[in-house]
Amino acid sequence: MFCYRVREFRNGVQIGETFQDVYLIIQNCSNPTPPSAVGSTNVQPNPVQYNETNPNTFTFQAPVCPLGGGQPLCMNLQYRDTVNPSPANRLQVNVVQVPPGATTTVTGNGTNTVQVQICWTPTSANVGQNYNVIVSVSNNTCPIRGRWDYTYALRVRAGIQKENYIAVVRGPGDTVVTRDTLVCRGTRLRLYLTARDSVPPSDIASVIWTATGGATPPPSFPPNPLSQAMSPTITVTQSASYIATIMYRGGCMDRDTITIRMQTPDTLRISPNPASVCIGDTLTLTATSALNLPISWYVGAPLTGTPLGSGSSVTFSPNAPPRQEKIYVVSQDTLGCTYIDSALVDVEAGPSFSATSTPANCRGQNNGTITLTPAAGGSYNYFLYNAGGGVIAGPVSNGQFSNLAPGTYIVAV
Repeated sequence: MFCYRVREFRNGVQIGETFQDVYLIIQNCSNPTPPSAVGSTNVQPNPVQYNETNPNTFTFQAPVCPLGGGQPLCMNLQYRDTVNPSPANRLQVNVVQVPPGATTTVTGNGTNTVQVQICWTPTSANVGQNYNVIVSVSNNTCPIRGRWDYTYALRVRAGIQKENYIAVVRGPGDTVVTRDTLVCRGTRLRLYLTARDSVPPSDIASVIWTATGGATPPPSFPPNPLSQAMSPTITVTQSASYIATIMYRGGCMDRDTITIRMQTPDTLRISPNPASVCIGDTLTLTATSALNLPISWYVGAPLTGTPLGSGSSVTFSPNAPPRQEKIYVVSQDTLGCTYIDSALVDVEAGPSFSATSTPANCRGQNNGTITLTPAAGGSYNYFLYNAGGGVIAGPVSNGQFSNLAPGTYIVAV
């Protein structure tokens, strides 16, 4: 207990006084648990349980990207008193301190759950500095109102960003990386994101690939592993641009484009295709090149097979045995791109037959005959020629030639 006296004076003369006794009652109050705080931002996992004894739970990173200025940062804080269930226990939240230029939104005051959002866009002038956010939370406990002050630290750092980080490695043994390039159709290329040379994998949140012109984009991360997205392999089937967008943890984003141009391909065509030729006969093959490139011919395999000749046409005269033979044409352009077409040729055995003749009995009589009999089944056309190659008869299908004068004849099947 204590007392105090109040005296009243008028014109320097005391005209009255009063005494007031004040009694202080000390109660044995319980120590209620403070409202629990959960916080999250756009750069940290959600949610983060606030713990006064663990500084990591109330320190947030605010990135500033070197090329795009500040990145908006929003802290989402929630307070809930679990000592007395709602609606008996109601909270009142006041935002006491924020960085200059930050905006605050408080929703739910007067309830048991209060939400606070603090948004701020730091600039390069803020890099390297720390800024405190102070939030005061009180409840309506009786007879003594509880109050807790929460302090959050915002650490402003320079964000991660790289430029022109896509390069091309032409083959597994190639160590020279290049930018935009011209390649042959079907070339396999490895795209190389050089950002990984100076950025820890843990700082990369995502790698998103897209492609123009309907080309198939490389695999993105996620859902694919980061290693696949950082160094993907593509097979060139058309000219296209490949765009990689990297999101760094902390909110920074960067993007780069590389253009892969495909050399205009040649188109080769062999005629006839398929084809057939008898053993001992000659087959003439022709080929065209859409780009009018020089043409080479091979039997059995392109480039490594038996050379058959060059130019737009060749002849093929096979020996025994009967078989199927692949004939290839090859052209190459100034970039070294190779183009191939092939034809399948059936090498067939010629017809086997026997010939019998009945000579004319006397000079001047035309009563000689020639009979051709095939050694195997099948239908044939038969021709008869004189010694000079002139056609006498044919084609006939029965192999019979009669009324022949004495002389020399040639038969063909």
